[in-house]
Amino acid sequence: MKFPTILFLSNIIATISAFGAINVFDAGSNSYTLELSSDIELTGGSGNFYFDFVDGSELPDSTVDTKLILSASTSYTFTHVGSGHPFIVLSDTAMAPYNPNASTGLRDNFPSTLPEAASYVAASNGESLYLVANSGDSFTWTPSSQEVGNYWYTCAIAGHRNFLGQIEVVAVPEPSSYALLLGFLSIWIVALRRR
Repeated sequence: MKFPTILFLSNIIATISAFGAINVFDAGSNSYTLELSSDIELTGGSGNFYFDFVDGSELPDSTVDTKLILSASTSYTFTHVGSGHPFIVLSDTAMAPYNPNASTGLRDNFPSTLPEAASYVAASNGESLYLVANSGDSFTWTPSSQEVGNYWYTCAIAGHRNFLGQIEVVAVPEPSSYALLLGFLSIWIVALRRR
């Protein structure tokens, strides 16, 4: 059960669940940190992929090729809602020959359009992280702790080199971290009430 709380601090928007997980959009770095399970709709156009979060959170829709920061052991369902521009996730190693550049948002051309077999395969369910450009095509990725690291998403079409974004999978904080945060929050609330 989620009790959304919205925080507006220095271009940061957050949705916090009752269990301490948090989804945050940081406009300064054009990134989403998604600790909560999320349903993500995407479409491609004008040289970019755009994301829409349909999990009931208060996060704004993405602008252009937003960086996604995902938590290990949390499920994310990606659904293509447009047509054209097949969405493919590649490991950092698989993308390296194409010289991805996060600051320019460009990569080198692929020799030909990449097939589904070239995509990263999720360890959790063996599913290829590839969306054909058909509306409604989807995959669910629950990154494992062995998948912590950096990934790239791009359009699988050879010449579409400006469709480029990053995905970072991070380790889930230990429950003790949340307990410590809750302890400090409790002390702070008590201190405020005594004033």
